[in-house]
Amino acid sequence: MGQYWTITNIDKREMLSLSKLASHLFSGFGLDALAIMLFHPPNTEVFLPTASLKKALTVRKSTACHLLRLPTELLHAIFELLVDIVDAICLGLTCQTLWNIGRRRMEKEMQELATLLSWAGDRLICVGDYLEDGDMPPGLLTADEEAEFLDPLTDAFWHRDDEVAVASTKVPSLHRLNAIGRMMWTPHRASRCITLGDFEVAEQLFDQCAWNIQHLTRNKQLRVLRNLSRRQVVFEADLFELRKQPNMGECWFTNLVLMKICWSSDYTANIRGQEYLKIHRGDWAGDRFDIVTEPDFIRECAGPGEEEWTNVGNELLKEAEELWALQN
Repeated sequence: MGQYWTITNIDKREMLSLSKLASHLFSGFGLDALAIMLFHPPNTEVFLPTASLKKALTVRKSTACHLLRLPTELLHAIFELLVDIVDAICLGLTCQTLWNIGRRRMEKEMQELATLLSWAGDRLICVGDYLEDGDMPPGLLTADEEAEFLDPLTDAFWHRDDEVAVASTKVPSLHRLNAIGRMMWTPHRASRCITLGDFEVAEQLFDQCAWNIQHLTRNKQLRVLRNLSRRQVVFEADLFELRKQPNMGECWFTNLVLMKICWSSDYTANIRGQEYLKIHRGDWAGDRFDIVTEPDFIRECAGPGEEEWTNVGNELLKEAEELWALQN
């Protein structure tokens, strides 16, 4: 059968379950969530209507809404008391005035979700099922963490379930963001009496807000993968030539991270060359990472007292190229 693997965030006690390593490493399947979470929490303005969204909201007349007779302070309070963000969005979609009032509540929720979603700067390790007790990277865990990690009665770190779906998640903030997106599903629209016109407005909203938070890789700026523990970097520009190689088109930062953070007591990973490549003893296992834009990285490097970073792109990409070539 071979072993299954779990990307574990030691600091947040969260995980992403994978199946066989080869199924994810070479295709990138199931690694989108990891890419999302390695970005710095986006410090962007959300819920800023595009021209088309602003026009769609503006044409909704506010004069017939009796709710607008209430003082603005009470309307703000109503939005704050709505537990479900989807309810707040639906209320805001009724007219431009309520949208303007409710935007603060929606923006707050989405910013909190974006921050909670981040794994940037946390210790990450991809653990195989065949890990033996006590066999962890030296110095990675405190005594209390190791006891918790290896305790079969706790689910704080582990989520072992043979029936779990491929690339399933145990990341509450990611589930929450996906739940918000599901408001556009037909049954949910019907239960909330969302009309087709409302749906079109909501679709534009999610395209520019929740959807953009999930798909930050659409940013056209070049990015930098940083190993914060070792002060090592890989530039996205260096990946371009590698991705021109046969079968390397899907290789990105997340594939490289996964290649380096695996840890198990058994080398079997359904990968050719696994015996001597020792991918199961990744030298980045337990390290801290993030992904930033290249301009942000350069700006930080220019700061006073900033320590130097080592560009390990060439050696890491050669390692990836060798590993990928063995699979063909």
